[in-house]
Amino acid sequence: IKAARVDGVDLSFTTFQDREEFAGTLQDMYAGAMAFVTRNMRKVQSAESVNMPGESEIPRIVFEELIVNALVHRSYFIDAPIRIVMFDDRVEIVSPGSLPNHLTVEKVLAGNANIRNPVIASYVAKGLLPYWGLGSGVKRAKAAWSAIAFIDDKPGEQFKAIVSFAPEGTTGNGPIDTINETINETKKRDETINETINETIRRDETINETINETKKRDETINETINETKKRDETINETIKALPGISLVAIVEKTGKSRATVSRALSALKSSGIVEYRGSKKTGGYYLKGSAK
Repeated sequence: IKAARVDGVDLSFTTFQDREEFAGTLQDMYAGAMAFVTRNMRKVQSAESVNMPGESEIPRIVFEELIVNALVHRSYFIDAPIRIVMFDDRVEIVSPGSLPNHLTVEKVLAGNANIRNPVIASYVAKGLLPYWGLGSGVKRAKAAWSAIAFIDDKPGEQFKAIVSFAPEGTTGNGPIDTINETINETKKRDETINETINETIRRDETINETINETKKRDETINETINETKKRDETINETIKALPGISLVAIVEKTGKSRATVSRALSALKSSGIVEYRGSKKTGGYYLKGSAK
C-alpha cells in the first residue's frame, strides 16, 4: 500500500504533508494504513469542552471496511500497489483491478458479492482482519458515511472508493455531489448514445425490410416475365408448327385460356412477330418472315 496526504484537491500536487508505504502481511499493511489515515484525518470537536480530544470527522469504520475490501478483493495479477491519497476535500482508495465478472457498483451497494480471491477471503474471515465475507462491508461503510462514491474503472483496470469530507459548517456530501453529477451526466450521455445507436439500428432494419420487399417484388416481376416468355414461346412454336392456325385451335393446343391467348397474340402482333391473314371466319395466324 502506498499512502500520501497531499496539499490540494488533485493529483497534480507539488507538496505533501505525509507519505508512507506499507508492505508485509495483510495484517501489517492493514494496521499501517489505518494508522496513517487516522493520524492525517481531520478532527472535529466532539463535546462542548475544548479540553476533550477531537474525534475523526469520518467514522473509523468507513476506512476499516474500505481498506479491508481493497486488500481482500484487489487483483493480485496486476503489479500495482493499493493507493490511499488524502486530499484537502476527500480521501481516495484505489484498488488494482476492476470489479470481476458481471459485478457492478449497483450490485455491490445492494450487498451482492463475487469474491475474486476466495482463498485469501477464507483465511481473512477467520479473524486475520475485520472481515465477514458476506458482501456487507461496503453497505456498512455507506451507512456510516453517505458521502462515498464508488467508480468501477474497467479501462483503467482499477476500482476507486472516494470518501468526501463535508464542507465546513454543512452536513452535505461535499465533492461527492459533483462526482455523482459527473456520473449521472456520463450515464445520460451513454443513454443518448445508446438511443442514437438504437435509432440507427431501427433505421437500418427499415431499410433492409424495404430492400427485401423490393427483392420480393422484383422476383415476382421476374417470375411474371418468365411465365410470359414461356407462354409466348409456346404460342410461337404452335403457330410455327401449324401456320394459319385459328385462335380456337391455339387455345386447344396450348391449354391456355382464350383470354390469355388473345392477350398474348395481341402483344405478339404489336411486336411484329405474328400476323393474322384472311377473313375473321377462315383466316389464321402466321409467323412473319423475320420471325420464321
